[in-house]
Order: sequence, then structure tokens, then C-alpha cells
Amino acid sequence: MSSSSTNNGSYSLTVTFAAGTDPAIAQVNVQNRVAMATPRLPAAVSQTGVSVRSRSSSMLLGFAVYSPKGTKDDVFISNYATVNIRDAIARLPGVGEASVFGPVYSMRVWMNPDRMQALGVTASDLTAAIQGQNAQASAGQLGSPPSPTGQLLQLTVQAQGRLADATEFGNIIVRTNRDGAIVRLRDVARVELGAQSYDTASTLNGQPSATVVVYQSPDANALAVSAAVLAELQTLSKQFPDDVAYTIVFDTTTFVRQTIEEIFITLAITFVLVVAVVFLFLQDWRATVIPTLTIPVSLIGGFAVLYVMGYSANTITLFAMILAVTLVVDDAIIVVENVQRVMSETGVDVREATLRTMDQVTGPIVATTLVLAALFVPVAFLAGITGELYRQFAVTILVTITFSTINALTFSPAICVLMLRPTPESRSRFFLKVNQGLDASRRFYLRACPQRAGFCCHRGRYIRFLSHPSDRFCSFGRPGLSLHECAIAERRFARAHAADNCGRQFRASTHARRCKYDRNCRRKHGRWRRLQFRNDHFRAEALE
Repeated sequence: MSSSSTNNGSYSLTVTFAAGTDPAIAQVNVQNRVAMATPRLPAAVSQTGVSVRSRSSSMLLGFAVYSPKGTKDDVFISNYATVNIRDAIARLPGVGEASVFGPVYSMRVWMNPDRMQALGVTASDLTAAIQGQNAQASAGQLGSPPSPTGQLLQLTVQAQGRLADATEFGNIIVRTNRDGAIVRLRDVARVELGAQSYDTASTLNGQPSATVVVYQSPDANALAVSAAVLAELQTLSKQFPDDVAYTIVFDTTTFVRQTIEEIFITLAITFVLVVAVVFLFLQDWRATVIPTLTIPVSLIGGFAVLYVMGYSANTITLFAMILAVTLVVDDAIIVVENVQRVMSETGVDVREATLRTMDQVTGPIVATTLVLAALFVPVAFLAGITGELYRQFAVTILVTITFSTINALTFSPAICVLMLRPTPESRSRFFLKVNQGLDASRRFYLRACPQRAGFCCHRGRYIRFLSHPSDRFCSFGRPGLSLHECAIAERRFARAHAADNCGRQFRASTHARRCKYDRNCRRKHGRWRRLQFRNDHFRAEALE
């Protein structure tokens, strides 16, 4: 809590609640505490009243009411804005408070201390006289029941209510002497219509004006509130007096609108780039359509869940959607690529290939989703304002990748059966160049690596090497070994090498080899994958 007070008798207490607190419940609790403290306040404060408002701490927008031709003074403009504009704006949904910076009309009484001392009048006498004679009261009726027999008329008596101008205030009777002399307010004071306070002044380009500042409610949407205020001002401006107009001084939602527009443009660019990259690597428009359809399905489902949870489409959630566009296609790409691989290797139809694919990739797809969930779920439990922002980001990512996983397990296989066809052997010249470039970059990377285990490609097949990738010789003799046969040969070679001593010749397959390192050195350099063979060939394993 923080408070502030001024020398004119006003006091303000600001109560700030933690993030996630229900604004309605918080306002009710504050009003209950104020009601408990009101009886302890001075009578003057109780008569003026204590107001409780729930609003955001930052200004949403501000507009100035001014006189273009300069025929209206600042008091008239400010009073008109207070009476006719402020309340209409404050009633709009989502508006927490509307404040007017500028003077308002007030009947000012400038007391003459010399005259008051000569006539024996005090300031309390003037206050009591003004309060007693400037009042709205019912004068009653004539001929109302009970009335005498034969009374036929019943009349309502209308008395003068509150005083209207400085002359009527000047005629207020302060005191009546015993000799019949009357002391009026104008005898001891100067009465004029002026401003309630001259402490605040508002100008627009050097001309008198009244600035109205709008604050939004804590749970309101800034863009919706700003649009409602601008529409209401457009309606109220049709009833403005002559030579009175308004202009928007500042609007914090302008930056938000521009940011959201740029985010939507970035979202569209990201969508196009993702589709282009997927098509570049899948090299089939049918295979590209399936991951592409996953993007709108996941994003629309994400927006629906965010709406149910009470989140709005702000800069945080939209930025998360941009990141989600690059994530939601991964699972669908895994399904499509594996279906194409199964069809090309086994020759089965697309339906059988899809069934085999789902048996193979269901576990990895679910596992990758759980890994991402393990990354973002803890972020959603951060506390404070920062935690609230990260929570929206994390929820957006989690919802979209969940829909992506559901699509990959249900939607993508069904579309694969309907759309996919076996991959043609012939490729366009462009895709051949792309594949050659990918193979060249892969070979360059593998050659740049020191003697380590890895993979390389030779004649359309992947070779796992255990030393340097430059040699593509298969030590097991046959070029087309199955995975099972390669595994058996690898275990035999490992057992033969484990029994070897340094410098001893041995035969593991068809080629004689001599160990370069002794046993201790082999332990240091990585066991048998550091071997160098006498015939300058390196052991490798052909993989299907």
C-alpha cells in the first residue's frame, strides 16, 4: 500500500494486489475495510464521501478538449468536459476511471477580514449561512389531507432551490440585528463565479484546454477499451457546443496495434518459410501438404484453448504462436518421411506403409512431446508479473505442440493414406542439385571431424565408420548386408579384437590387420574404434 496527501485536504491510498488476484474480490475487500473506517473519519470527510475505484496503474489514453477559435476559456472547457464527457466515458465497459485535468466551475467567496471584524461576523457564520440558504428543500402542499370539509383544491408549493448566480449568493442573509439591519454576504465578501482550484492548468499548443485521461480496468482488454472510448468520443462530438473540439493527445494502444500487425506479418512470413523448407527437403508437393495442414489446425486449436482459459491475443501469445509454427510440423514430417521410406524400401502400398510407420514412430512422437512439456511446464509455475508473462508463453507452446502430437497420431496418417504416392525415382534437376549440395556439405563435415565414429553416404546407402570417413570400404566383403548380418559381424570382430595383444596379427573377416596401439593406449584413445589397419583400410559397417 502507498498513500499521498496534498495541502488542499485530499488523500489517496493505493492498494496493489499480487498477480492473479481476482479484481472483483479485491475491490469488495477494500470497500469493506473502507466502510469499517468511515465512522472514524471527521464529519467533513464523511460528507464529502470516500470513493473506491479499481483501475490499472498506467494511463491508457488521453484526449484534450479545446476551443479552436479561442472563444471559450479554460474553466468553461474543463467544466463541460467534467459534466458531459467524463461520466459518459467512465460508464464504458473496461474503463476503470476517467480523470479531468483542469479547473471546474465553483462559486468563490473572497472574505474581507476588516469588514467581518467590524460587523462581528466569523467565517463559520458565513459557512452556516451559505449551507442553510443554498439548499434544495420541499415546501409541502396546500389543502392536503387532513383538510376541512369542502376543501376542493390541493396545491404543491414550489420554493426556490439552490442558488444559480453570484448575485443570488451575494443576497444571502448572514445576520439580522435587533434594530432590523441585515448583514448580507456581499457586505463582508466578494462573490464571483470562477474556478474551484487554480493549481492545475491544461493547455494544447498554447491554447486553454481540458485533458481527460482514461484508465482501464485490471482485467480489461486495452485494444477493446481504446476502440470503445474513441467511438464514444465520436458520438459525443456531435453534441459539442460551437467552437469546442477534441483531439487525441496520446494513445498507448498505438504501439500495441503496430506490434500486433508486425507479428501477424512475421507469422505469415514464418508460415511461408516453413512450407518452403519442408518442400525443399521432402521434394514432393503431396508430402508437403500434410505438414502444412497441421499448422492451421494446431494454431486454431491453440487460440480456442487460450480463449477458454481467459488469455487474450497479446504480444506474448502471438510471439509464442510464431515459435509454434516451426514446432508443430516436426511430428507430421516424421510420419510423412517414414511412410515414404517404408514404401520405397519394402514396396508395400501406402496403407500398409502407414500402419508400419505408426508402429515405429508413435513412441518417439510422444517422447518428443513429453520432452518439450518437461521444458515448458516448470516455466508456467513462475510467480509474479514475470511469471504471468512466461505462463502465457508456456501455455501457448504446450497447447500447440499437444495439438500437433494429436494431429501426427490421427490426422496425418489418415491424410497420408489419401494423398501420398510412392516417391518417383527421377528427380528434377533442381532437386538433384540440392541433394548433391547436401551430400557435399555432409562429406565436408565428416572429413573435418577427427577420427571418430559417425555416418557417411555412399551410392545411396549410409555407412557407419569407426575411424576416418574418407574410406568407404566395407570390411565384411558383401555390399548388401542386412542389419542382422552386420550386427553379427560386428560382434565377431569385437570379440576377436578383445582377445588380441598389441603387435599380434589376427583375422576378423577377409583382411589381415595389425593393431597400432597397445592395450593401455587403446583404453585412452577410445577402445577399438582407434585402430589403424596394415592394409590402410578402416573398418566400416554398411547400414540399410
